[in-house]
Amino acid sequence: MKKFIYAVVIMVILCGNSQAATQFDFLLSQVRTSTTALTGGKVYFYSPGTTTAKSVWLDRNQATQAANPYTLDSNGTAQLYGTGSYRIVIKDSAGVTKYDRDNIVVSGEDGSIAAIDATSGNQTYNLPSGGTVIVCKTDTTANTVTIVPFSGTYLYLDPLSTQGECVTLSLVGNLWFSR
Repeated sequence: MKKFIYAVVIMVILCGNSQAATQFDFLLSQVRTSTTALTGGKVYFYSPGTTTAKSVWLDRNQATQAANPYTLDSNGTAQLYGTGSYRIVIKDSAGVTKYDRDNIVVSGEDGSIAAIDATSGNQTYNLPSGGTVIVCKTDTTANTVTIVPFSGTYLYLDPLSTQGECVTLSLVGNLWFSR
């Protein structure tokens, strides 16, 4: 019964699109190569599994759309907001790809659900910088969903491995707790 309830909740969340956008937290800290920040680098946002541009915004309320690609500032950072899942590609100022990750899920810090489909392979979900989030694995494959904490925070949790498996996480101090 519990898996069925999660599936219904996930379906409701996926059908609605009226929530505010969530900040890409990892772009606030310096985006770096092994030796230097990617000052002047570009960040490309795509729909998952494609090279089709996907919108990002300069504000949480999605009033001002950001350039795509977006140029990192002199510190190699950006303050951008998105909704749903993205393929994110970051290139240095010379156009060399330094980061290419697919199915990066942006979910809110307000208890919203991050529904992760791992059909195409093992997935990684990056937690926001605070708040509460529910992370659920939606597919039937043996692939896993690994949850990664925001820089400076800690999480001790095995990857999600079965369909309908969900975990509610809240940040207290610098440690993520499951409920």
